[in-house]
Amino acid sequence: MIRDEVILQLDKSGDRRESIGLCLEDSEDLLGRLQHAVVEAQAYVNQHRGCSVCGCRLRGKGQYPIVFRTAFGHAPLASPRFYRCRCHPADSQTVSPLAELFTEHTAPELLYLESRWASLISFGMTAALLRDVLPVADTTNPEIIRQHLHKVAARQDTDLGTGEPSLRDDGPAADQPSPIPREAVKVVPPC
Repeated sequence: MIRDEVILQLDKSGDRRESIGLCLEDSEDLLGRLQHAVVEAQAYVNQHRGCSVCGCRLRGKGQYPIVFRTAFGHAPLASPRFYRCRCHPADSQTVSPLAELFTEHTAPELLYLESRWASLISFGMTAALLRDVLPVADTTNPEIIRQHLHKVAARQDTDLGTGEPSLRDDGPAADQPSPIPREAVKVVPPC
């Protein structure tokens, strides 16, 4: 959906150095509003009203609110539900395209920043730092950051495998790759 709207209007006047350019509050407001507009436009594109098999228009069942958390602010969205087409076999009678798109409600970039900073400083200081420099919501708190860090760590453990390195006198077998040392594991956002 393309629309023409004012994202932010600033009334900057004065002869003082402090009034030139964007202040932190203005930049956070601008980033938050811009991010919300971009996420909303992308989400609208992904609200498929047509059947993926036959192309006929799907009947609406209603909508419910979801929130997508990003490093540049929270983006509240209306997530529509549609009745599935009869030609499309499925387990459920309804489908929500945004729920399928947003399997996680936190952007990978925000998870990356939370995980990286929380591995260096306390969860409380990480939450305060995020609130100071980015337009994240006031609901960002140490407990949410701790939960996200543990979720990212569990996903990394799953990706690496759960087997512990074996300690053998003759060293690792030649046909088996050596295990990745835990010290070498870095949390990186998915592409």
